[in-house]
Amino acid sequence: MNTIKNKLISWSLVLLGCAFALSSCSDDDEDSPYAGTDAHITFLSLTAADGTVYPASIIDNTLTVSVPANVSLSGAKVSYGLCEQASIVPDPAKVTDWDEEQLFRLISYNGQVIENYTYVIERKEVPSDGSVTLTTQAELDAFGEKQINVIEGNLVIGSAGAVDDPIMNLKPLSSLTKVKGNLILLSSYEGGNLVGLENVKELGGMMIGTQDNMATITTDVNLSLPAVKQIGDIIINSNSVKTLQLPSITSASRISVCSTNLKEVDLSSLAHCSGDFSFGYSSKNQALEKLLCPNLKEVAGNFTLQYLSTLTTVDFTSVESIGGSCSYSNLDKLTAVEMPQLSNFSGNLTLTNLYKAEKVNFPKITSVNTFSATGTMQDCATKSYDFSLLGQVSGAFTFNTKVPDLETLSFPVLKTIGGAVTFQNLLNVETLSLPELAETGGNITFSTINILKTFSLPKLVTTKVVNITMPGLESLDLSSLSSFTGMTLSLNNLKELTLPESLEDFTGSLTLNNLNSMEELRFPESVKTFNGTLTIGSNTNNACKTLKKVYGPSEYTKAVRVTLSTVAGTAVTVFESAEADGLVTMQNDLTYSGDRTDDIVITGIKAINGRLSLSSKANSFVLPELQTLASLSLGTSSAYVSWFKAPKLETVTGDFAINYMGARNYDLPGLKEIGGSFKLAASRYYPNGELTNLDAFQALTKVGKVEITYNTALTDFSGLANMIGSFTGTWTVNNNAYNPTLAEMKDGKYTKP
Repeated sequence: MNTIKNKLISWSLVLLGCAFALSSCSDDDEDSPYAGTDAHITFLSLTAADGTVYPASIIDNTLTVSVPANVSLSGAKVSYGLCEQASIVPDPAKVTDWDEEQLFRLISYNGQVIENYTYVIERKEVPSDGSVTLTTQAELDAFGEKQINVIEGNLVIGSAGAVDDPIMNLKPLSSLTKVKGNLILLSSYEGGNLVGLENVKELGGMMIGTQDNMATITTDVNLSLPAVKQIGDIIINSNSVKTLQLPSITSASRISVCSTNLKEVDLSSLAHCSGDFSFGYSSKNQALEKLLCPNLKEVAGNFTLQYLSTLTTVDFTSVESIGGSCSYSNLDKLTAVEMPQLSNFSGNLTLTNLYKAEKVNFPKITSVNTFSATGTMQDCATKSYDFSLLGQVSGAFTFNTKVPDLETLSFPVLKTIGGAVTFQNLLNVETLSLPELAETGGNITFSTINILKTFSLPKLVTTKVVNITMPGLESLDLSSLSSFTGMTLSLNNLKELTLPESLEDFTGSLTLNNLNSMEELRFPESVKTFNGTLTIGSNTNNACKTLKKVYGPSEYTKAVRVTLSTVAGTAVTVFESAEADGLVTMQNDLTYSGDRTDDIVITGIKAINGRLSLSSKANSFVLPELQTLASLSLGTSSAYVSWFKAPKLETVTGDFAINYMGARNYDLPGLKEIGGSFKLAASRYYPNGELTNLDAFQALTKVGKVEITYNTALTDFSGLANMIGSFTGTWTVNNNAYNPTLAEMKDGKYTKP
């Protein structure tokens, strides 16, 4: 432009001089046949060295010559025409550099009119025919001589295998400005860089390797395309790639980069990615320290950073939208994970093994599909999480991260979770807040949360199974919970459990382990039925040592399993109804399987319409109010009691089974009727050598059938005298010290001679 400006000044002086001379001669030209008032170029054409003529189009004082990009007009011969003997400066015949823009000035014959004309050259694309594959340096050099600037398809450089003449230099491709397909580098390429492609402005895509197959280029490769602004897919799967510099691109279709040696990335202008954005696969990168995309606003596909073991700093602070999932995974040294502008997002959020990330902030996301924050292989440095607007999780929610420096964790507006909920390994968390959580579609698990003393889910109405293991918890508030399928609580220091006051039907299972600070468990007075199972203590290691009373509803409509491990010598009131008479009817089963307890007293039960199953080494087992029972199973090969006492028991509608040793002594003064089998059945390998008589069963008047076997000290059957006269069932008596037949019993031969 400076050259053109200088030319204008020089030509202006010349033209002024010509105008002065012409005006001074105007009197002499009065009789000229020409008016001399026009100053126009009527035509102009250039003849190239090969003889081709290129005419100029003339529009609005602009002379435009259109030539192929690989044609030079330097030294071209010019033909032109002027109207009415106008003058032109400079003389076109003296111009040689027709590859550059030129400026001409015309003055009319009479010197009254001056016109400026601009000459420009327009380069037409010189396309290839489809894709181009260049395997050797010789092939590339020959292609470069064609001066092609547009490749209609892919540009493939190199081959999958070794060649005798590998490509080392891309400089002959400097005329290229556009590759409509992909730039593909294959394994034999040894150039190490993309020098020669710096003029490429448009690129359909770039591939080194494929998504699933790695390119094994033997030379380190630095990828730099400074002029490219838009690109399709960027797929790099090669450990040879050390740098990726695309500083001008504003948009890309997909970015997938995997190189263990990648050290530097420049995507500083990238604003939009219409597909996936991914750095790192399963193999660890150990060179990249920074990944900065400060202008990136949108990723339409999945966003993935993984296995970048030296990455310390990222910048995705402008990202507003992610169409797929978002994953930060196995980034061992990343110091912070922040997407403060991300609001348009509803995919899976995965945060895995972020050991050095002191803060994790997604303050504007309102919903996700699944939520997963995990990291248990070592301690994580995270001190704060910000999910202040997260209100909905469609699927599962998992927070299982060892965060020793985290004291407070809050999801202040989280209302619904469609799947299971897990909080684990919050070793030093003093405050865990879910104040708005109202519904979960799966189980809830809180475990390895050691020092939390108070915890509440004040608005939780609906869930499935609740599993809570918090050894330090003293107070648990589930005051809104009205719909669930089960509950397991292992809480060593729990003193207060709040259940909803409006709960009428307790549906599901309740398991209480390690309640070593609670003396009473009280169901709300509103509870009318217990429609599920109740387990209190599971073994001696998970005891409920201080629990003495369980206040229950008036009717237990399904199976209730009770497992107690209590302090030796302590009587336990397991059921006490809110009804006036304080007695409970259980519609199904009651099971006790404690161990090494001196005395077990279960009060408050008048009827069990299911099976009573007892297996214990306790000194005594007492049900002082029990009147009716569907069936009894007492004892195992290794569990028995010295005394079984049910002084008010009158009727067993089904089987009455004493297994193996069972009990040595019985207090059953009121037992009159057994509708099923009366069974005192030890075994050949586990005989009962303690039972000598059946005096405890003297009140029996009706029995369905009898089976008495392997009681090796039993010699006296007189306790059955009151039922034998009306007995019509099956009589099976063998392998005892005395084995009377039914006929002998009816004859009064009750004792061994």
